[in-house]
Amino acid sequence: MRPCSEPVREHESKEVKVTPSIPERNKKPGVCYAVTDEGVELPVIDVTNPIFAESPSQRKLTALTQDFLHFQKMPLFFRRFLARRSITMRGMRSASKGFLGGMTTYVAKLPPGVLGKGYAGYMDRKVAGGIGSVSFRMRLSEMSRSIADQLAPALAGRKGVPVHLFNIGGGPAMDSLNALILIQREGRDRLNGRQIFIHVLDLDEVGPRFGSRALASLTAEGGPLNGLDIALHHVAYDWARASQLCEAVARIPEETIVICSSEGALFEYGPNDVIAQNLKSLREANPACFAVVGSIVRNNNIFRAIERMSTLSFRTFELEEFRTLAESAGWTVGRVIEGNPIYWIASLKKG
Repeated sequence: MRPCSEPVREHESKEVKVTPSIPERNKKPGVCYAVTDEGVELPVIDVTNPIFAESPSQRKLTALTQDFLHFQKMPLFFRRFLARRSITMRGMRSASKGFLGGMTTYVAKLPPGVLGKGYAGYMDRKVAGGIGSVSFRMRLSEMSRSIADQLAPALAGRKGVPVHLFNIGGGPAMDSLNALILIQREGRDRLNGRQIFIHVLDLDEVGPRFGSRALASLTAEGGPLNGLDIALHHVAYDWARASQLCEAVARIPEETIVICSSEGALFEYGPNDVIAQNLKSLREANPACFAVVGSIVRNNNIFRAIERMSTLSFRTFELEEFRTLAESAGWTVGRVIEGNPIYWIASLKKG
């Protein structure tokens, strides 16, 4: 096991009750809800619920792409005028330090039909039906499915063994939560009778706090994760200091099940050397960590248009370039989901 030089401070993100100042007055049956720090009551995404499912045809994706590229040809002053009327577009334009915040991304994943009238208007619903939000929802669904596909076989025959899901730049950790929902929906009681820990490694505190409230709603009576023993922990993590990740993973007993994911974070913003160091830390710190799932930005005309209209500092990969980088850190790229018009979803195993 690799020695780690820096101590890591980890705390459980216990549910902090917030009275909704903007409650959802038109709740959808079968949907859980949680409140943001600002008091906005939002639906909790469950990719197994048809309300949130996103599997558009290639024809629809092409049409949405053309609509978006047409929008980009409109005069700049008009685009800015419309952007000021959308909470999602405002969030993209004002993103701090070149990163899209966890809660801004979360709201952008909500489909038009669940956006509340108390916080969303006409432009928000238009944006929610556009190619960017559709791609976000596809990314979450594909990430959750990939994590579940890695985790489910590891659970078989290992009843009672704890599960640790590390989530780099995870915000509310919706990919981790939805992977558990997918496994639970598919039955066989593979998650029952074991402790499950979600470790959110993120400098932001707002997203993990919402994730904790979302978890409380999902595990409440009638929720899709009801009856499971799940704890969400937040680690204030700067991925440029991979020794913190090394320490966090090294603390986990080797007889557990450990998987790491990063949706819309490390592989979409990190420099090559930072990505490599994080992957090396995951590989060397604990033999129990056997898989990594992450999203990668594709360098195409949609991405370039999004980049022009935002202050975000994305980075892109060609698949072979990413494979080479992963292999240099001791990982092999296995399954890659390529159907998303903006993102690839890659599953890595130890090489």
